[in-house]
Amino acid sequence: MRRYSRILKFLLIPTSCLIAWLMTEAVLYFVRPQPILMPSYMSFDPQMGMILAPGLHSKYYNGPFRYHYTHTAQGFRDAGPTAPGAPPLQTVLILGDSYTYGVYVEDDETFAALLQHQWRVMGKPIKVLNAAVPGTGTDYALRLLRTRLSTEQPKSILLFFHNSDFQDNQREEYMRAQGDQIVLAPLPEGLYKKTQFLRKSRLYNWLLSWSQVANMMKKQFFSIMRKKAGRLGSMQDMVESYDPRRSPHGYTICSDPANIALTEKMVEAVSLEAKRRHAYFEIFYVPNREMVTYFQSTGLLSEDELALRAIVRKHAIPFASLTPFFAASQKPMDAIYLPNETHWGTGGHRLVAEFVLQELARHPESKTP
Repeated sequence: MRRYSRILKFLLIPTSCLIAWLMTEAVLYFVRPQPILMPSYMSFDPQMGMILAPGLHSKYYNGPFRYHYTHTAQGFRDAGPTAPGAPPLQTVLILGDSYTYGVYVEDDETFAALLQHQWRVMGKPIKVLNAAVPGTGTDYALRLLRTRLSTEQPKSILLFFHNSDFQDNQREEYMRAQGDQIVLAPLPEGLYKKTQFLRKSRLYNWLLSWSQVANMMKKQFFSIMRKKAGRLGSMQDMVESYDPRRSPHGYTICSDPANIALTEKMVEAVSLEAKRRHAYFEIFYVPNREMVTYFQSTGLLSEDELALRAIVRKHAIPFASLTPFFAASQKPMDAIYLPNETHWGTGGHRLVAEFVLQELARHPESKTP
């Protein structure tokens, strides 16, 4: 009898812990759901620092936002198959941040995938390479061109510029100014790099793919370690370091004289990389919804867009803005942007794909239909 009693006592502890864990899971799920994102969504690369985890197919759950994503073997968001038959004769390289990557929409709903699909239907041998990475700016795009994509020879390079890029560039995390030159910046030895081994653990990946409790614990752990160790070198730091001013009209202002000057150097450097490859280069401006509504009501552009327009005009870089296009579409903002969110929904991505096709058609030098 004592033997069974000892066995029951021994089983009582793990059983109680399991019940407590399951109850906490239920409470968090219904009361305060945690973002569910595979930890291997990002990976550490010795050349770039942070990259999208190559070859990954996974999911993201956060309240009403649920989507699946696929990364290619190169570590880029999958844009779908090219036209059947002959291999692609030319590549359209797309650079940008979370808007361009397509957070909150499925792989085949991003504007990059819609462009790929359109050219595939037309039988055009064009490959779309969506090299956008959430939370990054022009400095990341430039480093990508000089390192991992140094041997790529795209026919067109399209850079999608969001106003947060001004502040991303100011951190000089990936590229920095050295006199009149823009050079590779030393990569930070952050906690993100030191914990890379965890992202290779199947148990760790499984827990953070399904458990509310595990994701809450991870969030708290990184919050504590951030205070002790400083920068993590992770995407979360990029988001939290975004500290714009707010205009009286509701939109954010990220530019100032210092980061405008630095951004100009970086934009010029990206343009030179395109010229070195004999590629067509164009910059597209990505507005927040408040910038679009402000333009609709006043016909005026935001300070950040005006600053970027001055840069591209000075260096004779082809430029197109989504601000007037969105405003002229006469679509409700919630049909373009996700409700209570800054990013585009499926309707927004369809509009962007339509706009890019029209814009490239205006430029025969882009070598796209």
